[in-house]
Amino acid sequence: MTADPLATVARELHASAPAAFVAARTARAKQAQAEGERDLAARIRALTKPSSAAWAVNALDSEQPELVERVVELGSALRAASTERDAARLRELAQARQALLAELAREARAVAEAFEVPLSDAAVGELQQSFQAAMVDPRAANAVRSGMLVRAIASDGLGPVDLEGAVAVGSAGQKGAARSHTAGEGIAATGRADTTGAADARRRAAEEERRRDTEERRRREAEEARADADDAERHLAETDSALDDAEQTRAALEQRIRELHDELDRARDELAKLTRSLAHLRSAHTAAARTAAAARREADRYDRPAPGTV
Repeated sequence: MTADPLATVARELHASAPAAFVAARTARAKQAQAEGERDLAARIRALTKPSSAAWAVNALDSEQPELVERVVELGSALRAASTERDAARLRELAQARQALLAELAREARAVAEAFEVPLSDAAVGELQQSFQAAMVDPRAANAVRSGMLVRAIASDGLGPVDLEGAVAVGSAGQKGAARSHTAGEGIAATGRADTTGAADARRRAAEEERRRDTEERRRREAEEARADADDAERHLAETDSALDDAEQTRAALEQRIRELHDELDRARDELAKLTRSLAHLRSAHTAAARTAAAARREADRYDRPAPGTV
């Protein structure tokens, strides 16, 4: 089957760096216009830039298709175990799903870093939701394998995944069918084999998954609470120690202040004594000066010759 030229362009654009999307889209549209493909050029111009999460899904599909195939295979195994009501198998596959979702998040960050594309925690969470939806609904699996995802998708575990406007071009299964005929047949067969009983099994599996997710969330919250309590206790101990040190320092300073006050009082008393002594000395000095002056005058009087003597 001849590949849809629009899908080919869309896969190329939606896996390229988001910052270059608009310029690349314009260039491809001009190229199609120059080649006389006016309708194709118009459809290329109408292509929508993917969200960060959708771009990361497309980039993983382009850079690591084998990793995305593992998502499809695990989803098929999960649906089969749900149909067979194999609880032990479901638990085993649920653990594998969590490990695979964590790996997808790591690899998406690595690809984003290689493309120099910022990828927020929220975008990584949406990426994981998209791959989890692919494990629930075969149509969603084809959407993430299309390489043309425009927005993130999610599954509530009950009804079909909403794919309206999620894929840039046509059927979400085009690339999936071209890449793996066997896998595509298995997905289609599973989709045709879905019955009310299988839907009930999926609902039960989804409820079990939500229960496990809730327990895991509560376990993490409890661990975080214990860690916060430990941190608070350490902080309290450090604060108590600092408070004791501050109290000791305060007591030492108060003692020193009292000692300085005592020294100041003694210094003031000594200053008063010295002031009084200085006053006495000044008074004695003044009296002595007066006595000396009187003595000099008296001496001068006796040193002068008597009248009528030569």
